[in-house]
Amino acid sequence: GAKMAVTMESCPSVGGPLPPEGSNGLDNDMETLFEISEMSPSEVEEIQNGNSYIKELTNGSYLSLLQPTKTKKAFQKNKERGLFHLIFSSNFFEACLKWTNDELVKKGESKVSKEKYMAYVGLEIATSLVPLNNIRQYWENKKFSGHQDFKDVMSQNDFQTIRGATKFHPPEYDNESASKDPLWNCRPMLKHFQKNSASHAVPVGSSALDENACRTNGRTRAKSYIPMKPIRFGIRFYVCTGARELYNSSMADNGTGNTTGTSHAERYIETFRDLRLPFEKCFQDDPKGKVSGVAQDSASALWVLQLAHQTKKQPDPNGKRVFFMDNFYTRHVLGEKLKQMTDGEACIVGTCKLNLVNKVNAVGVKKAIELLADQPRGSWAQKTQKRRKVLPQRSRQTSPRKQDTSYTRIRRL
Repeated sequence: GAKMAVTMESCPSVGGPLPPEGSNGLDNDMETLFEISEMSPSEVEEIQNGNSYIKELTNGSYLSLLQPTKTKKAFQKNKERGLFHLIFSSNFFEACLKWTNDELVKKGESKVSKEKYMAYVGLEIATSLVPLNNIRQYWENKKFSGHQDFKDVMSQNDFQTIRGATKFHPPEYDNESASKDPLWNCRPMLKHFQKNSASHAVPVGSSALDENACRTNGRTRAKSYIPMKPIRFGIRFYVCTGARELYNSSMADNGTGNTTGTSHAERYIETFRDLRLPFEKCFQDDPKGKVSGVAQDSASALWVLQLAHQTKKQPDPNGKRVFFMDNFYTRHVLGEKLKQMTDGEACIVGTCKLNLVNKVNAVGVKKAIELLADQPRGSWAQKTQKRRKVLPQRSRQTSPRKQDTSYTRIRRL
């Protein structure tokens, strides 16, 4: 309802060392004031007809191709299929086809051709565009069920046979990796996808960080349950996408069920080794996060890596990168760490939970919330600081010393 603007520049030592106990984080000679005002008719009209700030962010956002010549040649030669092989390379695709055919032979089934396997992969992608509750519903003939394109491409038996034998890893079985990493069987494909999506394009301007779920009912420790989500059971990923083209620039699983002993950030650095040096420099003075609030082995460190990866690939020409996120991610300490790692280029915009506000800013935020509680919709509070007049030592009014009447004091006298 109400809009509150608390400028981080006016807050002392944002993200810095926490103030001592009993202190409100402000200087003794500074007085914090809040000005409450209603929005002008021009501001209301601007919001109704389109915010100029949002328009500026939208117009300044685009997808930058890191390998434009290779991308254009792939599209001119094979159209959408050529673009698909930029992310899912032909060599890795043929390796997956070989591993799948070996599994089909073990099960007594016949091998599939490259074109038929490509058709299967296309149907798998189409299931996310036309979501249904069960695979067999795509081939049903009932009302409000079934899809003719699926029936024309492949039969249900062939689809489920290939799906049951699909492999994304070599046939060798590593018991240690399989027992500690629940996603060991698809980890090679995830790393392949991460590298290629980050090496061909990068969003410029505005981006968004959020979680994405891959729905599954399989028996896996990587599955998590969130009752308030549309997909309650699924494998969760942290995804950073562009705000305009929705290009997936970085993706990482949330590590549910992973007992390898490595942190989120370490697994991400294993894929992108060029991020190791800036990451270690950023956390070398405070690896436990006692001062900055972000520990080196926390999920927040992974989010910083994912967002800063865009700046590493290509700095923004305007010198400013904006990331939008919800209240699950937004916090002052994350913004300060991201600002440090990107040399001041990146900033975050989002709703912040009160329990995630650090002690320095919590004082002002609580005061602003109290002032805005009974204000009409459209009001906003702006935090300012005014220098308080400091009286000389003799002019200060001091309270008289309290007489000590304790039993021990009287007895000693």
